[in-house]
Amino acid sequence: MPHDGSVYENGEHASLAACTSGCLEWWDSKRNAPLTPETLTRRSQRNVWWICPECHLSFVAPVYWMTWRPSCPECEQVQRLRFSIDREERRHQSIADYPDLLAAWDDEMNPFDVPMTDYRSYRFVCPAGHHPRQTPSSYLDNGCRHCRAARTQADPRQVYLRQTNPELAAEWVRVIGDAEERYTPDNVKESSRRKVVWSCLACGHEWTTTPRERGLRINNRCKNCGKVLGSFAWKYPSLAEEWDPRNPTSPWNTTPAGRLTFKPRWICARNPDHRWEMSITSRVKHSRGCPFCSERSAE
Repeated sequence: MPHDGSVYENGEHASLAACTSGCLEWWDSKRNAPLTPETLTRRSQRNVWWICPECHLSFVAPVYWMTWRPSCPECEQVQRLRFSIDREERRHQSIADYPDLLAAWDDEMNPFDVPMTDYRSYRFVCPAGHHPRQTPSSYLDNGCRHCRAARTQADPRQVYLRQTNPELAAEWVRVIGDAEERYTPDNVKESSRRKVVWSCLACGHEWTTTPRERGLRINNRCKNCGKVLGSFAWKYPSLAEEWDPRNPTSPWNTTPAGRLTFKPRWICARNPDHRWEMSITSRVKHSRGCPFCSERSAE
């Protein structure tokens, strides 16, 4: 398979153009020219221009951050300000001050005694008959969490972990407390806060954290063996099979574009007597295989 940078050897689309997080709607084509989403990978650290679809602010942010969670600095500042104002107003109010909230109240506590800023969860009843337990502010601002989840699940545009990050899906073991295995990479998003057990593809080490936490750069390595997400071994498995085990590091511990302090040694998969040194870049971008086999083919 030709390694043109748009599709990895394992079939995973590497280019930003294949991203499904919604960030492509923010791409500022005029300011970024001649750059295009096809010329960048989803995990690129390059700072590029984006345009907020809400307030139309142009701003600079790294690609990897926007592919994980598209956000506008100005809109977020406004949201934080509104949150502070609303919270200050609600400090002096109770459930009974909000007719819609009072109508949905289904808890044994007296709604006149429950402040709007209470962080505890209470029982409500929504028009659909669900009885969610939520904080007063959560129910007022976002509505019934069961209805919200149903709408999200029914949206045909939804994409889940197996599509957005196949490597994390491959390391998925189970969700903590999910004995019936209702949650899988096919219905859980990369931004999920559910506690998941993961198993390292390289060493088998198991640990627990959320998909959201695993997406952070500070958590992209296995704490046991140092395997990095997006490793050379994951992206180009057949090339990694020719990695000489005498190299100072594992093909799981470096990325296709990673900087090494040594030139990797390789062992030909067809003839173990063929051994040579070559950079990862030469093998990936220039599709260079075993030089000895190539010489014989040319004869």
